[in-house]
Amino acid sequence: MAIIGVLISRVNVGIELFVANLIYAPIAYLFIALSGLTVIKILQILQAPSNTGKLNLKQALALFGAFFIIGIVLTVVNVVLYVFNIIIIIYIIIIGVLWVIMALLANKNIVKSEFIYVSLVSLVFTLGIIYGALLNTFSIPISIYFAFITATFLQSAREMVKSYDKKDRGGGFISITNEKERDLILRVSLGFQVISCIFLVMILFSNIAYPVLYLFMMLIGLFFIISAMILILKSMREKKDYLRMSWLLKYGILFELISFLVVGS
Repeated sequence: MAIIGVLISRVNVGIELFVANLIYAPIAYLFIALSGLTVIKILQILQAPSNTGKLNLKQALALFGAFFIIGIVLTVVNVVLYVFNIIIIIYIIIIGVLWVIMALLANKNIVKSEFIYVSLVSLVFTLGIIYGALLNTFSIPISIYFAFITATFLQSAREMVKSYDKKDRGGGFISITNEKERDLILRVSLGFQVISCIFLVMILFSNIAYPVLYLFMMLIGLFFIISAMILILKSMREKKDYLRMSWLLKYGILFELISFLVVGS
């Protein structure tokens, strides 16, 4: 997603800086993302130490620290050599603080760990958009914030739906114990999809570079998302089609990302 952020904020960026960011951004953000995913493993170890395989708590904490430090170091190198934007360092520190806060919320049972897992996976996936954009510019266009919100809510919606069908190889983090919980999660997922559709459309009205091409890709993405929404409404009565929902949302995310590429703010 860091590459997406670099690409959609490419306008008025010098070629040397643009190429450097294309190289550094995905590598550096990969380690930041891995640190976020490691938080999930740390929480799983704390909550069920007998079911976490060979990795123990000390090793998981060491991995978290190593991934995060490598991500920061690579970003600092890029900043010193090309970017000269201290804001990106502050942004990474904020991400690190966010990982810690989310871990504490889950570990102290202030927020259900399953929802923290879903949030972490979604943010690991989407925070890279802002990261890549910040490497290019101090002032991020509103369209990129809309893209971030769209991607975050849509990814969260899919993570929720994935929890319903064991045939989805990606699995899911939410355990459904009764019909009331099932309907609640489906409603939340449906609400998230509605929000993502709203912001996906709002991007069209935010002074983007290629509105006609964006409109075409956006409509394809909306087709898949709305199809998934219809299936969710049906599934509340018929209790089926969870795998189809997940795949429709996956294709919706795919075309959403492709549409972001032509924003070119």
